[in-house]
Amino acid sequence: MSEVHGEWFAIHTRYQHERSVLSFLEAKGFRTFFPTYKEVRRWGDRKKVISLPLFPGYLFADDARARRIEILSAPGACAIVSFRGVPAAIPHEEMEALQRAAACAGNLRPYPYLKNGDIVLVTAGPLAGIYGAIVGEKDDCWLVISIQMLGRSAAVAIDRHYVSPASARAVTSREQEIASVNSADRESPHHDSWPRFA
Repeated sequence: MSEVHGEWFAIHTRYQHERSVLSFLEAKGFRTFFPTYKEVRRWGDRKKVISLPLFPGYLFADDARARRIEILSAPGACAIVSFRGVPAAIPHEEMEALQRAAACAGNLRPYPYLKNGDIVLVTAGPLAGIYGAIVGEKDDCWLVISIQMLGRSAAVAIDRHYVSPASARAVTSREQEIASVNSADRESPHHDSWPRFA
């Protein structure tokens, strides 16, 4: 898994083409990030653990502004998530939170996107310093991490003792950041050479 440094962009792919696009971009020298999670599927009396995309239809890559044509030439790549026709970088804090959560093997899973929630700061453990929304009760406690630009969230299991309410200043700063993104383009994120969609 690539570390968070520089800018990251979301690449939208055709259905079930995430891994082929990933391989193409890696062969071209792009830094990539494709978060997955484990799920148990049953077929009759058999059980099998399979790896599924955390955000189906999306993966992340760097250098999208300078190498847009190369990215869009990947078989199965549909578009780069953009605002006003310009590839839009994912906020550093969101990518860092997602990558660190993905490193907590076995705990990450998709979660319905949250626009509102109690924001907490993780104060201890491998996710220390990350902000997110807390859900669940007692032993079943999850930290919800959102990628605002995609309208997607993921949840990672966390010990409730490791979190504390975020300061009003931190919450206000986060809300202002989200508002600035929303005001930049009131429509849904749109994609180069691909129809807009919700």
